[in-house]
Amino acid sequence: MNELSIDASQQRAAMVFNKGTAAVWVQRKSLEGDIVPVPGSKILTSAFHPNVPDLLVTAGEDVVLWRIGSDQMEQVRAFGNARGIVQFAAFNSDGERLITLTDDQTVRVWETATGHLLSERGPTTNAHAQ
Repeated sequence: MNELSIDASQQRAAMVFNKGTAAVWVQRKSLEGDIVPVPGSKILTSAFHPNVPDLLVTAGEDVVLWRIGSDQMEQVRAFGNARGIVQFAAFNSDGERLITLTDDQTVRVWETATGHLLSERGPTTNAHAQ
């Protein structure tokens, strides 16, 4: 396993594996739970939404927001063209913004509700999105 994150309610855990795949463990009762695979490949990182425990973002070649179901993941939205491999993704404290960092050291700030790119800063850019 490459990365493990736990949601705020401690009812779900996202696991990103070295081979670029991911799965979510969802607690059902007691300590029993189900494993729900996350679609896609080349996933490098994941983060739970701070206020909506059934929302998870995964990132790597693509940045995708998922709703965790009982036996499958439902894609809520993709976040535009990340233009590079996303190494890190995190929500701000209220979950209204998603921050990503790509392998070329570019930081992007996205609006979670719409997927709109709000700003981009990196070695070759220093601009706000329109």
